[in-house]
Amino acid sequence: MKALTWIILLIVAAGLLYWMTSGESSKPYAVAVPPEQIVHWHADVELEVCGKIRDDLLKIDFEATGRGTHLLHTHGDNKVHIEDRVIWNKEDIALGKFFDAVGLKFSESKLLDKTNGDECTAGQPGKVKMFLNGKENTEFRNHVLRDGDKIKLVFD
Repeated sequence: MKALTWIILLIVAAGLLYWMTSGESSKPYAVAVPPEQIVHWHADVELEVCGKIRDDLLKIDFEATGRGTHLLHTHGDNKVHIEDRVIWNKEDIALGKFFDAVGLKFSESKLLDKTNGDECTAGQPGKVKMFLNGKENTEFRNHVLRDGDKIKLVFD
């Protein structure tokens, strides 16, 4: 009986190994090694609307409010926390998914309560801009978060 259990475990392990390595689409985007650990990445996010830093993310603590998911959340620290054992699809950790999870509006045309064309400074129409690590970026919601990203979202 003991030998039969080991044979079954080996067959299952071999099948799992084959499945994980058989094609690009079946490979995980990120895996925590060793398995008792988790992927635990952070991305800094700063929100600025009409020249003023907004504290909307500072008001959201996943543990206190339940806003967010275990994969994508914040602890009221202006950081996106990306946590899981395995991240299968990079799209699952896109910036837009984070904003949806915490219930804040964000796209290439909307930031919080402002939409492209809304009045901002001195009666001028504003526009959403995104900066990644100090450089303008046009991925907006599709940006796949990475550990150490510094993201600034601006409406001006």
